[in-house]
Amino acid sequence: MSAKRIIDNKWEAISLFFSKYHVRHYYAASKKSAITLHKQFTAFLIIIAFPGLYAKYVMKITKTVFYFD
Repeated sequence: MSAKRIIDNKWEAISLFFSKYHVRHYYAASKKSAITLHKQFTAFLIIIAFPGLYAKYVMKITKTVFYFD
Protein backbone atom coordinates (compact mmCIF):
# COMPACT_ATOMS: atom_id res chain seq x y z
CA MET A 1 0.00 0.00 0.00
CA SER A 2 1.14 3.54 -0.70
CA ALA A 3 0.76 6.33 1.81
CA LYS A 4 0.65 10.08 1.29
CA ARG A 5 2.88 12.31 3.36
CA ILE A 6 3.45 16.03 3.53
CA ILE A 7 7.03 17.22 3.38
CA ASP A 8 7.51 20.30 5.56
CA ASN A 9 11.29 20.27 5.82
CA LYS A 10 13.20 21.48 2.76
CA TRP A 11 16.28 19.41 3.63
CA GLU A 12 14.13 16.29 3.92
CA ALA A 13 12.66 17.07 0.52
CA ILE A 14 16.12 17.53 -0.97
CA SER A 15 17.36 14.25 0.50
CA LEU A 16 14.28 12.44 -0.79
CA PHE A 17 14.72 14.04 -4.20
CA PHE A 18 18.22 12.59 -4.52
CA SER A 19 17.54 9.22 -2.93
CA LYS A 20 17.31 6.32 -5.36
CA TYR A 21 14.05 5.18 -3.80
CA HIS A 22 12.37 8.53 -4.31
CA VAL A 23 13.78 9.08 -7.80
CA ARG A 24 12.23 5.80 -8.96
CA HIS A 25 8.80 6.79 -7.67
CA TYR A 26 9.23 10.41 -8.73
CA TYR A 27 9.80 9.26 -12.31
CA ALA A 28 6.76 7.00 -12.17
CA ALA A 29 4.59 9.82 -10.82
CA SER A 30 5.97 12.40 -13.24
CA LYS A 31 3.70 11.17 -16.02
CA LYS A 32 0.63 11.61 -13.84
CA SER A 33 1.57 15.08 -12.64
CA ALA A 34 2.97 16.15 -16.01
CA ILE A 35 6.34 17.12 -14.55
CA THR A 36 8.73 17.41 -17.46
CA LEU A 37 12.46 16.81 -17.51
CA HIS A 38 12.92 20.54 -18.02
CA LYS A 39 11.22 21.29 -14.70
CA GLN A 40 13.29 18.67 -12.92
CA PHE A 41 16.47 20.23 -14.33
CA THR A 42 15.26 23.69 -13.30
CA ALA A 43 14.67 22.37 -9.79
CA PHE A 44 18.22 21.03 -9.77
CA LEU A 45 19.58 24.46 -10.73
CA ILE A 46 17.50 26.06 -7.99
CA ILE A 47 19.05 23.68 -5.45
CA ILE A 48 22.52 24.78 -6.50
CA ALA A 49 21.87 28.52 -6.82
CA PHE A 50 19.05 29.21 -4.37
CA PRO A 51 18.66 26.46 -1.73
CA GLY A 52 16.14 28.60 0.15
CA LEU A 53 13.76 28.71 -2.82
CA TYR A 54 13.96 24.98 -3.54
CA ALA A 55 11.33 23.97 -0.99
CA LYS A 56 8.71 26.33 -2.40
CA TYR A 57 9.44 25.23 -5.98
CA VAL A 58 9.35 21.49 -5.35
CA MET A 59 6.19 21.83 -3.27
CA LYS A 60 4.60 23.75 -6.12
CA ILE A 61 5.36 21.18 -8.82
CA THR A 62 4.64 18.15 -6.66
CA LYS A 63 1.80 19.62 -4.57
CA THR A 64 3.80 18.59 -1.45
CA VAL A 65 2.69 14.97 -1.86
CA PHE A 66 5.27 12.20 -1.88
CA TYR A 67 4.40 8.53 -2.25
CA PHE A 68 5.91 5.70 -0.27
CA ASP A 69 5.36 1.95 -0.49
